[in-house]
Amino acid sequence: MNKVFMSHSRLDKKYCDSFQEACESVNLKFFRSELENIEKPAWKTLKRKISQSTALFLLIGKEFTEIQKNLKIGTLEYDNWMATQNWIAFEIGVSAQKGIEVWVLCETIDIRFPVPYFTNLYFWEGDLTKQREMIFFLRSL
Repeated sequence: MNKVFMSHSRLDKKYCDSFQEACESVNLKFFRSELENIEKPAWKTLKRKISQSTALFLLIGKEFTEIQKNLKIGTLEYDNWMATQNWIAFEIGVSAQKGIEVWVLCETIDIRFPVPYFTNLYFWEGDLTKQREMIFFLRSL
């Protein structure tokens, strides 16, 4: 069975939950870091899980883009955002090196996040009742 890797910010829990629900509706396995027991060092676990995946999905939801608008250097929010950005860059880099497709799913067109490598870009509201094409697509993985 195919598996996908979810790269995301914990700020976008609702958006990630919607994507997870879409995966579950088609019996597609997924890796979502906050639901897993990650052994130290974390990068080894993430690299292994990416290698076991057929695609990486970078989920950029409204919460993540909203907080970026008001970030101030030297604050805890800025430090957390930088850590998240670094992990996402690592995950995308591993995927690129392994030749794994990188899908960027955006909840809004107001993206304020650099993604230097991706193979597909898709604007998805996260609403499963309106976005049946997402479920149709996931079935094909």
